[in-house]
Amino acid sequence: LPALWSDVDGARLAEECLGRKAEAYCWRQTTSMVYLEVRVPEGTPARDLRVEMRPSHLRVSVGSAAPLLDEELHMRIYVGSNADDQSSVWELQDRRCLVFHLVKWHRLEAGNVRDASRTWWRQCFASEEPFENKVPTNAYYDTRKEERR
Repeated sequence: LPALWSDVDGARLAEECLGRKAEAYCWRQTTSMVYLEVRVPEGTPARDLRVEMRPSHLRVSVGSAAPLLDEELHMRIYVGSNADDQSSVWELQDRRCLVFHLVKWHRLEAGNVRDASRTWWRQCFASEEPFENKVPTNAYYDTRKEERR
């Protein structure tokens, strides 16, 4: 298998203020979703993962080991319920990468913001350095990109 995130242009993601590529994780966003990929030890079965998703916090560990990720989110996500098709979910890919599909709490579809600029995340985690921009770049509003993801 190719190295994780080898196909991701981290410099461009950061330049367009759409996400970041780090050693342990990679994230990107659209106006309604945040896609977060977290590295887990290769060969990890899904049944060994302990994943906790709360509206403002994510925690991931394997078995009883120390957490791989234990972070406060920059903004809230919609956790929902099992019966809700708009809830945030996670999946394990190739037994080495945990992928979160996080539904943004503030989104046009939910009717709790008036314009898409209010849905933009300057950072994924509270501990992460925010983008220098105070407002999203034009790339954030490009809906064709959202359809291709």
